[in-house]
Amino acid sequence: GTGSGIASGNISLDEPPIPIRDVPSNDWVAAGQVAVFSTYISVWKDAWKRGFNTTAIFEDDVFLSDEMGQRFPEVFQMIEAASMVHRKPWSMILFRRTPLYRVEREMVWSPMYGDHQVTVAVPSWGCAASVFSRQGLRFVLDHMTHYSVPIDVRISELIAAYPEFTVLSLCYNDNPDQ
Repeated sequence: GTGSGIASGNISLDEPPIPIRDVPSNDWVAAGQVAVFSTYISVWKDAWKRGFNTTAIFEDDVFLSDEMGQRFPEVFQMIEAASMVHRKPWSMILFRRTPLYRVEREMVWSPMYGDHQVTVAVPSWGCAASVFSRQGLRFVLDHMTHYSVPIDVRISELIAAYPEFTVLSLCYNDNPDQ
């Protein structure tokens, strides 16, 4: 299935598409950020309702290489096999992000994918290219019911606060040599 975004010009902060609350006192709310957050929630709800086991979200400025598209089945087989080894399900995979801490602290989740390892992500901003497991969908739907901060910030807060929300990274930009 495909989802479409809500244009920020089409929402009113007086009557937002999702509740706005718990905004930090030093922050402000932009219609565009609320629109993005609301769009993600809509896509997640639709994917949950349809029973998808994995849900990929690639925003309009994300371009996957042909190689990555062809290797998706192999990558997911490795990630699922690692879940069995770790005895822990994965929740979300980030394909593009800005880590908030040094990535050298990350635990390796699965063997090399090409010349890059899949790691358990430190808190990071960047869910524009991401995949959610069924368990990950349930988690975000339970924990992201209203807007308080931009979606990337909220995801990073969840990574920091909930060890059971296992977010993996498969980001080439984590390796400065590439």
